[in-house]
Amino acid sequence: TRFEPTRAVIAPDPPHIGKSVTFKLTGELYVDVKTGSDLFIDVVVDRLFPVKKVMDFCEEYGSCPVNKGHVNATVSKDIPSYTPRAAIKGTARVVNQEGEEVACVRIDVKLRRGEDVPDGKEHRVKNSKEAERLVEELFGGANMFIDTHTHT
Repeated sequence: TRFEPTRAVIAPDPPHIGKSVTFKLTGELYVDVKTGSDLFIDVVVDRLFPVKKVMDFCEEYGSCPVNKGHVNATVSKDIPSYTPRAAIKGTARVVNQEGEEVACVRIDVKLRRGEDVPDGKEHRVKNSKEAERLVEELFGGANMFIDTHTHT
């Protein structure tokens, strides 16, 4: 890949339904990521429901261009209280505008009920449509802040 991570942190770990989750990623980016870059999500929800999604990286995260150099990326996402409890495993790959795989991140997340979600309000994913909605909710439209320090 064209990104070498030096640190990845998710907080809280595991993420809680009804709370905000923050993912911080630090590393070296060796190519630019510009308009036309895509995020490929390939996951299985609760070992039953495979979901494959292609999202426009720049449109979903609003952080383009990302210039090569040292990168500090922070993604924050609110997980609504109506989100079903789920285990999600798979990969998320960023492919830049040149068709080069920039990064591949292994996903292994268990969403659990937070303390402020009332008992009886928690439910599981029941079918593939719910699994797709869950993946779109979790990976789409997140708030991302990227700070880069360009190599000279």
